[in-house]
Amino acid sequence: MALSRLSSLQKRMPIDLQCREDYKHFMAVLLEKKYAERVPAEEEDCQSGRTWYLPKHGVYHPQKKKTSSGI
Repeated sequence: MALSRLSSLQKRMPIDLQCREDYKHFMAVLLEKKYAERVPAEEEDCQSGRTWYLPKHGVYHPQKKKTSSGI
């Protein structure tokens, strides 16, 4: 599910520039407030063979010019 949502985002972002900018801003705020964090490079390759992904998608309302979490 997580990879499917990522694929959908990757297809949409080059087409909908306003949505892309709003989404980037939304993610920056999540990082700034420490609601999310980047995975350090040394932890990207999981040695245990198990990797967990959180299905995430942005819910974008063009009239409100706002992106919210789709978790």
